[in-house]
Amino acid sequence: MKVLLIDDSNFSLSMMKRKLEEILPDSEIITTTDGHEGIELFENENPDLVVTDLLMPEITGETIVQHIRSTGSDCFVCVASANIQKSVQQELMAMGADLFLEKPVNQEMAVKLLEFLKQKRSQG
Repeated sequence: MKVLLIDDSNFSLSMMKRKLEEILPDSEIITTTDGHEGIELFENENPDLVVTDLLMPEITGETIVQHIRSTGSDCFVCVASANIQKSVQQELMAMGADLFLEKPVNQEMAVKLLEFLKQKRSQG
């Protein structure tokens, strides 16, 4: 599985990468701290999973979700954010996000992500 992590915080990015390496040990994990580069990497790498931060300078997680869905990709898209307002989560899901995780992403949330991935694979 190829995973793309997009977060403008190096600390959050390294935490997410470490957690995902634990639960998806055979995955290739690509990271970037820049939304523009995130979109470019999505286009060039064709990941199976994208985990993006919501609030970033210039290119937001919302824009990334919209871009991925505009391509027709069935890539699993997860948005991670400390902004846990239900209205924000509902809006992201309506845009095409598959899952919303509260930051910081800990072991429990990483396992939740893995369960959603397994469920999606079994459905399609």
